[in-house]
Amino acid sequence: KELRKRGNRGNRSFTARLRKLLSYHVAIPTLLFIIFYVNFALEILFTSTPQLTNHYFEWTGPRAGGLLLLLTSLILPIHLFCERIARRYEERTILKRTIWVVTLGTFILINWTSIFSLAQ
Repeated sequence: KELRKRGNRGNRSFTARLRKLLSYHVAIPTLLFIIFYVNFALEILFTSTPQLTNHYFEWTGPRAGGLLLLLTSLILPIHLFCERIARRYEERTILKRTIWVVTLGTFILINWTSIFSLAQ
């Protein structure tokens, strides 16, 4: 009888076990959402690159393909670089420095000349 009880406990459906896992661990659904969002954003970027480069820079298809080649060839080296940094430093230090870099990048991307010309 004990063997039957153990066997019945393992017969729960996959969906019930998955639902329990997702409800008890908040980080798992959050991580899945972030992964989905990043993949979706990359897909949008890669599929719209020819239209965007044609509209803004008047590039032809082969030139846009060259840009995509450059972008995709940078994925693996950047991944390896981030992996080495993650092994060398604590996560807390990486997050602090990342916030500073993102803030600096935001201030660099602002078109300051148009803001100053509006102020005059």
